Amino acid sequence: MAEQKPVTIHWFRHGLRLHDNPALLDGLADGGDFYPVFIFDGEVAGKIVTFFVIILLKNIFCFFSFGLLLAKKGHLVLGN
Repeated sequence: MAEQKPVTIHWFRHGLRLHDNPALLDGLADGGDFYPVFIFDGEVAGKIVTFFVIILLKNIFCFFSFGLLLAKKGHLVLGN
């Protein structure tokens, strides 16, 4: 049986800091597929903060060559 690559889903919960984020560094060190997740409530933050968060996200995704920045807007739906 072939060995499976590790899969990491990293949730940026309290910010987008990269240099002092040990969970992020561990996830990237595994060498497998890496899926970053960031949930942002733009309605609470205001327009200026939203603008800067969007720029930070684009820079992060370009820096790590994730290739895809998926942005969704809507209400949270929880299933059973």
